[in-house]
Amino acid sequence: MSTLYTVREGKNRGKQITLLNPHEKAGKAKYEKARGCHMTNAGDVKRDERGKIIPLTNGQKVYRAGYVRAHRDMVAAYAPKAKKAAFKKDRAALKSGRIEI
Repeated sequence: MSTLYTVREGKNRGKQITLLNPHEKAGKAKYEKARGCHMTNAGDVKRDERGKIIPLTNGQKVYRAGYVRAHRDMVAAYAPKAKKAAFKKDRAALKSGRIEI
């Protein structure tokens, strides 16, 4: 879940900013790629000085696609490890008699 922070130092002191965790950052990249425009961390569309929506360049679209793909690969690599660890924990509990079937 995104978190709202207040900057305490520097030129933006007192300004509210939104920080994203890695899962939210991947979701933002996926959403930006699908929409084809820049978004803020709060979910608003970024606009230029004239009020026009700022589109993504082809390079930015490719970067976001790569970021989403890398995040998907990371999750796919983590899931089997977590499942295996949970299985070992359950099996140990069965052997020790803490869990009955």
